[in-house]
Amino acid sequence: MMPRGIHTIPAQGNVLRWAREVRGFTRKTAARLLGITEQELAAIEDGRQEPPGTVFNKMVSVYQQVESVLLLPRPPATDPLPEDYRTVGGAPAMPRPDTLLAIREARRVQRYVSELVGDDPELLRHPDIPTASVTEDPEDRGLRERQRSGVTMQRIRGWKPYRDAFGRWRAIVQEMGILVLQKNMPWEDCRGFSLWETGTVPMIVVNSEDAFNGRIFTLFHEYAHLMLRQTGTCVAAVQNETPKGRIERWSDSFAAAFLVPADDLRRAIKGRFPNLASDSWTLWHIERLAAHFRVSPYVIARRLKEQGISDFYDKNYRELRQSDKRRERPPREQTGGIRAEILKLSEVGLGAASVVLEALRGQLIDGPEAADILGLRLDQLRAFEEQTEVQRSRSRI
Repeated sequence: MMPRGIHTIPAQGNVLRWAREVRGFTRKTAARLLGITEQELAAIEDGRQEPPGTVFNKMVSVYQQVESVLLLPRPPATDPLPEDYRTVGGAPAMPRPDTLLAIREARRVQRYVSELVGDDPELLRHPDIPTASVTEDPEDRGLRERQRSGVTMQRIRGWKPYRDAFGRWRAIVQEMGILVLQKNMPWEDCRGFSLWETGTVPMIVVNSEDAFNGRIFTLFHEYAHLMLRQTGTCVAAVQNETPKGRIERWSDSFAAAFLVPADDLRRAIKGRFPNLASDSWTLWHIERLAAHFRVSPYVIARRLKEQGISDFYDKNYRELRQSDKRRERPPREQTGGIRAEILKLSEVGLGAASVVLEALRGQLIDGPEAADILGLRLDQLRAFEEQTEVQRSRSRI
């Protein structure tokens, strides 16, 4: 890999234009973000001028492409998009640029990690994903998978809500040999997606625009897609009777049954609201149960409907789905003050991070290659390793 600041590939202008267009930026917008004029950017993209090192470094950040991609002699080949289950839920027929970028970046990480695991299978556990069918009862399958996970309500009650609960479930899924990434995508466009093709490691990507409890539901919705061997990009609502629609509804029902087993739900209701009539449920009651199960109000309301306990779900669907969206964070919580290695570990997860770092220790790759796979600068790699060890220690608690 060429060091930062050395940019002498003749056709790189084509790559830089491609990288800008992938982000959906006009030349005017990109020039402003890069701190140069439109004329200067046009000259760079036309190959008449090489970008100064400082401008190239900004391109890595602004275009959200790793250095090695921007140094290619021509734009990389574009993989076909995964199966699109968003269209049955009313999302735009074509994903927005940020979603397309998330898919490409996730595939890039998946491809590299899969190659490393192919060279050394000991780097990652062989995927432990049973095969399922939409002809099965999702209630029964959800209960069986929950029992197979070994996670009891007693264990869940020991988890802190929100971030910690999502992190615990994420770790459990990663222990099955599945990579779990977080990507920022337009919330209405895509809640998550899954990728698994012959010769690759299975991957689930959840949208970090979801609230943490919403991400938990997406995680197991996408796990259902892996079991069905029907991966793709997904959105929230499904209303039709097409094969895609049936797959989405089955995946939703499985995820809800997995996270809130029927017997546990009825015990919780008996202990908290034993005399509550079916038409007396309010959001307050829903939220109390959601906190108990470490899930979103949407999941509880859905389970109450599925168990014939309340029709709150039908009457308040829109409000329930909006509760899954992450609230706008106050200025002090913006990511600008968070170290790059922490953000990157949150994005790629312990699964991918551990494979890359173990490959580095085993000399399958060198430092620059490891940093490039992870989307880090070489000088950030050591801090990333340290943060990964801290996260591993916490996940064992």
